[in-house]
Amino acid sequence: MASLKDIMDTLAACLSAVGGYKNVYAFPTSPVSTPCVVIGYPTTIEYDRTYGGGFDGYTIPVFFLVGKNLTEAARDSLSDVLIGGHSIMTVLEDNSMTGTNNRVVGRSVETVSVAGIEYLSVTFSVEVLTEQA
Repeated sequence: MASLKDIMDTLAACLSAVGGYKNVYAFPTSPVSTPCVVIGYPTTIEYDRTYGGGFDGYTIPVFFLVGKNLTEAARDSLSDVLIGGHSIMTVLEDNSMTGTNNRVVGRSVETVSVAGIEYLSVTFSVEVLTEQA
């Protein structure tokens, strides 16, 4: 069974190594240097997710912060991330690297506040299934 720490660290490591993203944070932290990827804490935890138990499920937000909210540069970076979104999804869903069963179940554009500074973000919702201990 992968612990929450293991899952978050592995997602960050995959995005850094395979995705080539320079500023990747394995947990919410401050300050950040944009553009960056921040692995968030689970928004949902489901026990016995599969038939007959055996697997637990986490929904983990992965924030791709492109820049301060009200700038043209952030808008342009957002456009690039949305166009390249499938390559990000490919890294997040590469189960051979993570040792868990992952799939991106959604993405959204939103404003994320870090230490009182608002950043424009493409947020990927990643469903992670991991075996129970």
